Amino acid sequence: DISYQDGAAISGESSQVFFTPSSFKISISEIPANRDFFYTDEAFAVTIQALSHKNEITENYRGEVILQLPDGVVIGEEGISSSYEFTENDSGTKRFSNVSGTQEGEGVIVVTDSNYADISSESAQLEFKKGWIVVEDNEGEVGDLNVKIKIVDNNNTIISSDNTTIFSLTLKEEKSNGTASFQSESKDVKITNGLAVVILNDTEEETVEVIPDSTPYLEPVKGSIKFFKSFIGNEGIRIRMWREIK
Repeated sequence: DISYQDGAAISGESSQVFFTPSSFKISISEIPANRDFFYTDEAFAVTIQALSHKNEITENYRGEVILQLPDGVVIGEEGISSSYEFTENDSGTKRFSNVSGTQEGEGVIVVTDSNYADISSESAQLEFKKGWIVVEDNEGEVGDLNVKIKIVDNNNTIISSDNTTIFSLTLKEEKSNGTASFQSESKDVKITNGLAVVILNDTEEETVEVIPDSTPYLEPVKGSIKFFKSFIGNEGIRIRMWREIK
């Protein structure tokens, strides 16, 4: 028989104890200034925190959560799809740094404990728009010509709230001899109110294609810049014109 002896010290150790949170906090990284949406395929971060009823982080939460994502939203981290199991290293907080929307739309991210369906929270509303970076066609005399770049949505409306997109331009000359060049900065140029203008110079008649590349990635639409020479005839100044055959 085993019996308690008066005055003897009794001690023991329980198995490891894990706590269930009261709710989740879902934080989305800030949208670039002045915009209220993300572009499609623009990466952003999502942070999930397991919270107690006092809104303190439940650091020893080890549960599995079900992730309900809006249509087209994907988590780029390897092995993450529709669920995630918190680990000791997470200490109640998990950050997914490579989330993006692959199509236009809106919705919320919902996080639910896999064992307790009533422990569920949702993020703020998310919106995704497809964008295009467009170089407008232009033509004029040999010398300097303005090249206008704009960011537009699927209705070809300028996205005037965009003040952060960075872009670079490359040239493809009709005559590959290096006579065309930018007289202003053409790399890491920032859009302002959805627009930008750079100056292209050419010393001979030709058509130059201007091709944009942006961060975040937007669908590029190249533009054609035509340079021509004016000449003086018997009747004064004449301007050589083009007529497209269709």
